[in-house]
Amino acid sequence: SRVHCEAPEPKGETFPAWEIIRYSFSGTRFTAKDTIDVIWYDGGKKPDPSLARLSKSMELPANGTLFIGEKGQILTSHGKPPVLLPQKKFEDYEVPKLERINHHGSWLDAIRGEGTTTSHFDYAGPLTETVLLGTIACRFPGESLEWDAAELKFKGNSKANDFIRQD
Repeated sequence: SRVHCEAPEPKGETFPAWEIIRYSFSGTRFTAKDTIDVIWYDGGKKPDPSLARLSKSMELPANGTLFIGEKGQILTSHGKPPVLLPQKKFEDYEVPKLERINHHGSWLDAIRGEGTTTSHFDYAGPLTETVLLGTIACRFPGESLEWDAAELKFKGNSKANDFIRQD
């Protein structure tokens, strides 16, 4: 519903050297609040380490995700298993074993009519929309852009809407 970018002023056709993009999504029946805030850090920018309940021997990974919940956090690092935080609180928690899914295999199976893909368009479409809204927000650093998903346009910002088109 809203996207805001902190970044240097845009330079024509190139992406910024760094960016912090803040997304606000409407909450659901599964969330504690009316909105869900997601923050994307890029170009060497990282969240304040104090947000993560890391032990003294841990650091935020160079590439990963930090989920902050009401009762704890999940820290992921690319290619490694997730870590529940604070570690002491969750040291006895048994992480459920999930069936491994072969993304490419499920795609080939779906082509043959044998099941569905793991990243179908109902999932990939909104994800792509979110990422593209962030790239548009980088054109307007410091501005908060309100998104009307039903109309596929920003409310009250014709300059930002100039970047929206169907091809």
